[in-house]
Amino acid sequence: MKKKYTKSKLYLCIILLLFLLIGVGYAIIETNLSVNNNISIVGFKSNKLYDYMMINSSPDNQKSTYVTNNNGISFNAVGSTTNGQGIYEMASTTNDKYPVFYYRGNINNNNVIFANFCWKIIRTTSTGGVKIIYNGVPSSGKCNNTNDATEIGKSVYNSSIQSISDIGYMYGHRVEVEEITNMSLKKYKFGNDVTYSNGMYTLQDVYSSTSTYGATYLTLQQRYHYSCFSSETSCNPVYYISNFLPLRVYRVVLTDGMNINDFLNASTSGSSNTTSSTIKTYIDNWFANNLLSYTSYLEDTAFCNDRIISEYHMWNKDDGVSSDMRFMGYNRNFLTYKPEVVCTSLNDRFSTTTEVGNGKLTYPVGLITADEVILCSGGTSTHLYTKNTYWTMTPAYFSDTGEGAHNYTNSGILEAVTKLNTQQGVRPVVSLKKGTEYKSGDGTPNNPYIVN
Repeated sequence: MKKKYTKSKLYLCIILLLFLLIGVGYAIIETNLSVNNNISIVGFKSNKLYDYMMINSSPDNQKSTYVTNNNGISFNAVGSTTNGQGIYEMASTTNDKYPVFYYRGNINNNNVIFANFCWKIIRTTSTGGVKIIYNGVPSSGKCNNTNDATEIGKSVYNSSIQSISDIGYMYGHRVEVEEITNMSLKKYKFGNDVTYSNGMYTLQDVYSSTSTYGATYLTLQQRYHYSCFSSETSCNPVYYISNFLPLRVYRVVLTDGMNINDFLNASTSGSSNTTSSTIKTYIDNWFANNLLSYTSYLEDTAFCNDRIISEYHMWNKDDGVSSDMRFMGYNRNFLTYKPEVVCTSLNDRFSTTTEVGNGKLTYPVGLITADEVILCSGGTSTHLYTKNTYWTMTPAYFSDTGEGAHNYTNSGILEAVTKLNTQQGVRPVVSLKKGTEYKSGDGTPNNPYIVN
């Protein structure tokens, strides 16, 4: 009897082992998990957009099928069959919980229909979402739009361009640059710095020359940027000069004890972010009228309006270089060619909640950044090319004569010379939630992914 019981146990174990082997074999047949150098997982099946990008991506910092450089993609050149074409993993995010993947170059399989509009996938987010850019209205279920059809309309970025604050998607402290003429014969006092006490500013390190402004302006511009615009050395308010010319100057007024560093911080940090830019208002109105009922499909992600200054020039009281103030977005994308998706300044990370950003947005919508344009590749053979010019969210410069400018795309090429009051195309960007699946389609213009 005991022997029979032992044999039964043996049979039961064999049966369980067979079931286990069959199950493992089925899993291997169904998924065929084999990871190669391009991070593709052969046979893995998922309708999640993030998963699709992940398993079909290549590292962007090494040689791969469409990248011939051993060090990976060169972002100072457009995407191509030798410099990136397809889906890539951003190397700087490889060890993140959700690495960032992006489409680059001349591809046509990133088209999505969401909320009855056409969109193109830009990249994934650090929280597993998928950022998409507006691309018009479907025609018979297809998304082949170009030119104006890829935009919700035209808008200036801001109606006014005379304040550094105007480069902000939202802003707080705002003071305009003033032009003061007929300066040549003036005999004003100028200083290198100021102190503030009992409601009065006092010039420090005062330039002692008694000559006229016209005779000394080249010396003044080197380091004497503060003035009461009189022969006095104490006053309230005081003025800071951002540009010295033979007959005129450009200045800003300083009050409440601010020096130029305080002024720049208040103007570029957007610490209060109380006023919406013209383009934000334009986009918000469109969202409220068209996407409000689809908000539950979207994640709260950060839209970066990077206002960190990279080059101060004469906005630095000890710098006499007559040139434009430039922002980090210009530095990364035109000088070092190192696009980034991390937004360093909290006040520039626009979001609807404070979990991922500043919590200042009414709706989860923004604009593409200059960095994303560079990642995806400039030129007429990129998936971002529409034959039109359109805005990015990235500040480029503020001139010493008082004119703000933003980056924008011009025939697919990233440009940095558009004044804020120029009419350009508007293409809103939203981010689909983590785990978003497509119901059908293959991402091509004639058969876009359907996600809701």
